[in-house]
Amino acid sequence: MTESRMEDEEVAPDPVNFQGRLEIAQRYMSLGKFSEAEKVLFELLKLVPDHPWVLVKWASVIHELGRRQEAVDVLDSVVARCPEFVFAKFVLAVFLSSQYPQDSERLVLEALKLDPENVTILNFYSRLLLQVGQPSKAKAILNAVIKIDPEYVDAHVSLSNAASAKGESEEANRHAQTALGIDPEEVTAHYALAAEHFNRRQYTDSYRMAFEILRMDPNNQAAAHILHQSDLNARWAMLPFVFFSRVPAVALIVFSVICLGSFGIINEFLKGPRIAIVLFVCLFPSALLLLRFAAGWSCRMWPRRPDGTIGAGGAA
Repeated sequence: MTESRMEDEEVAPDPVNFQGRLEIAQRYMSLGKFSEAEKVLFELLKLVPDHPWVLVKWASVIHELGRRQEAVDVLDSVVARCPEFVFAKFVLAVFLSSQYPQDSERLVLEALKLDPENVTILNFYSRLLLQVGQPSKAKAILNAVIKIDPEYVDAHVSLSNAASAKGESEEANRHAQTALGIDPEEVTAHYALAAEHFNRRQYTDSYRMAFEILRMDPNNQAAAHILHQSDLNARWAMLPFVFFSRVPAVALIVFSVICLGSFGIINEFLKGPRIAIVLFVCLFPSALLLLRFAAGWSCRMWPRRPDGTIGAGGAA
């Protein structure tokens, strides 16, 4: 029997067993198979249309599938009917956090009144406070969290982020290292440490850490950005170019064409030394464009190794 066939048989829904079908949906969710999870939960909702746990799972799935407003509406109805359902309040707070941080905070505080030592909700609250620019308050909450659970990795990562936001580099580094000591494979801890090295202009170290993140999570775009920026900043010959690396190449091309196209017209009206000034202005964006491609060519020709040194056989 093939592995895929075994997996399909293991997750085949049982039309009678409610708990089993809920677990099947959860397994699909953990595998990232949200369309399959939606089908299982949809059938389950036909049997128990008002079950709060099933509705929360359903909302989580359709949120992942991009139906975000529908997910919020479902959770709103659950919270209205079950005001003491802590998990529903928490999930709704997470969904609202990016666009409606005040509403998210209100829901978090309501949930914490019902479950004041819930470390997951407390950690999320600290991240929400960081989002709205309150790192000191976030740190106070996180210090309380690690008193409840000293081994809670996410709290140490959040403390690293909060300390970094306050410019406390040593403390940020310490908490990131603590998180890695608890779980050496925790990607967010590696990223916090990479970001801290980058902020301290330790570009070889930030490159090495970002490389490690991409080994564990090849699709991590934030780590890929740190990897690229660390590489550019660590090459002293490219330091004057780092600023212009953020300018889109298309913008430089368009600007160059406009300037060079205008040169012939301007030449009809200006004579003497002023022509040299106009020519310089016209050619300047072209020079920047060449520098941009030179930097990329340099990174490809002399890539960095995983340890941050430059040479053949570096990071792909």
